[in-house]
Amino acid sequence: MVEAASTGEDNMASKNMDTLQMLIGGPNFSEDRTTEEFKQKMAAAISPDVELHEASSLPHGGVHKGLENFGKARGIMMGLWDQKLDVVSTWEVPDADVIVVMYMMEWTAKATGRSASLPGVEIVTFKDGAIAKLEFFHLDTKAILDTLDES
Repeated sequence: MVEAASTGEDNMASKNMDTLQMLIGGPNFSEDRTTEEFKQKMAAAISPDVELHEASSLPHGGVHKGLENFGKARGIMMGLWDQKLDVVSTWEVPDADVIVVMYMMEWTAKATGRSASLPGVEIVTFKDGAIAKLEFFHLDTKAILDTLDES
C-alpha cells in the first residue's frame, strides 16, 4: 500500500506522489511489470534523461543514464528473474523532490526456479513531476545472485 506523506496542502498528494502512485499503485504492479500498459505508464512517469543506479554486483548493475540504457538494464533484470514487489511504505521529502519506497521483494530465477525474499529501499528523485533518478538498495545482493546458481 502506498502511503502519501502530507505536503501541507489540504493533505493532497504532491505531483511527485501522484506520478509514483500512477506507476506503482496499480493492481498488476506487484507481479507483472512486463505488460504494454505498464510500459506506457513508465513512459509517462520517467524522464528521458533518467538515471538508474543498481548494485554493481548484479548483472544489471551500475549507473544507467537515459531511457535506452534504463531499458537495457531493466531487460537484463526481467530476463533473469520473475519478481514480486510489495510496497511496504513510502516517505516523501517534498523539499528535496524525493520519495523513498520500501519494498518486500521476491526474486525467482527463471533458469533455476530458486527464489530469495528480501526487503529493498528505493530513493526516487523527481524533476518537474517526472522520475529523474532511481537508486535501489538491496538488503542482500548475494542472496539474489545465489538464485542464479544451478548447483
